[in-house]
Amino acid sequence: MSRPLHDFLSERRPSRPNGPTSRRRLGLLDLLLVAAVGLVGLGRTPAGALVGYVGDRVRGEATEMPSLTSFFSHGMVAAPEAPVQLPPQAPTLEPGQLQEPHRTALASALGTGIPVRVGARLAAAGHDPTVAGALDWVDALEEPDPQRAIERLVLGDELLARAVGRARAAGQADPEAYEVHRLYLPGDVRTDADKVVGTAMALSTVLDLGWPIEGPHPVTSGFGYRVHPTLKTRKFHNGIDLGVPIGTPVVSPQQGKVAAVATDKTSGTYVIVDHGHGVRTTYCHLSEAVVTGGAAVERGTLLAKSGNTGRSTGPHLHYIVRIAGEPVDPARWRQP
Repeated sequence: MSRPLHDFLSERRPSRPNGPTSRRRLGLLDLLLVAAVGLVGLGRTPAGALVGYVGDRVRGEATEMPSLTSFFSHGMVAAPEAPVQLPPQAPTLEPGQLQEPHRTALASALGTGIPVRVGARLAAAGHDPTVAGALDWVDALEEPDPQRAIERLVLGDELLARAVGRARAAGQADPEAYEVHRLYLPGDVRTDADKVVGTAMALSTVLDLGWPIEGPHPVTSGFGYRVHPTLKTRKFHNGIDLGVPIGTPVVSPQQGKVAAVATDKTSGTYVIVDHGHGVRTTYCHLSEAVVTGGAAVERGTLLAKSGNTGRSTGPHLHYIVRIAGEPVDPARWRQP
């Protein structure tokens, strides 16, 4: 004799605990889920930029108050995990080819994976969907502007022109700049563009950095975790210390714009220079700053004089390089 269907299903239907222990467990899971979503949101929102600024100041790191309206301008550019260096003996390139440091930067950006759209564009043009094929395709463009050449590879001429046109129609001050018109790209396209264009331009900028101090000088403290010389606790050292006498000229390693000139108890007098494409350099413990906020600087422009201000155990320059807000070891980018 067959059993009623509702009896059969009831044996397989899991019982639902209704006690207070179950409710507490569900409440804890909900809380953890909300916290996880909140942490992700903070990492990708203007509010998160403000939290990051506060964290830097608590750790004693020199950084300026972020502009909440421009927080997204750097996109998803990230500091590379592996060192990227220019080839010691770069091959001779024709004038129309993509030159260094953009060539090495583009190869590195594509080295982690060529986006599907880029691979399809290369294949349609008769090039292999590889790093070498991409470089050959860019060389064939004979485009004098390296950024435009890389954007044409990733976006194509039509989509690039549309994004620039939308930025211009919106009244943007510099619609030709990638960090401006990227905001007018479709979301999925912008992801690919940030991965290749944004990263390549950031890497080419940092690869082209000079050095802020001329003449021989020791590195008295390197990048990374160390026992802080005054606090006597293990802390992260977000730059390198260059042992130079008070009054040593500090020059800009590349063209850019002075983002901040300020003084605090930890960093003393410091200067921050924005070199574009998410790359910024910072100079701490200065005896004097000779530039003002907003000033345009060129490679070799005198920024300041080194000193011993703030929390310091002796005369030196604390030099920081950041890519998209993340500190990287400046020694990695120093050219021999």
